[in-house]
Amino acid sequence: MPSSRKHALITGAASGLGRGLALNLAARGWRIGIADLDEHGGDETRRLVEAAGGTAEFIPLDVREESQWITVRDDLQ
Repeated sequence: MPSSRKHALITGAASGLGRGLALNLAARGWRIGIADLDEHGGDETRRLVEAAGGTAEFIPLDVREESQWITVRDDLQ
C-alpha cells in the first residue's frame, strides 16, 4: 500500500532558507531529502529535523551536474 506521507527533496537544505524550509515541512510531517554539497551542514540539518521528531536523509548533490540529478532520480524511484 502506498504511503500517504508527503516527501520533499530540498536543494540547498544544508543552511539558510533551504534549512528553514526543511524544518518547516518536517514539522508538518513531511519526510525530507536534504540535497546539498555541504555534507557537514546537511548532516546538521538532518540532526535538527530528527531532533524535532521528523525524518530526513542527506543526499550529496551538485545541482550543476546533470549526471548527479539522474542518479538521485533513479535512487528515489
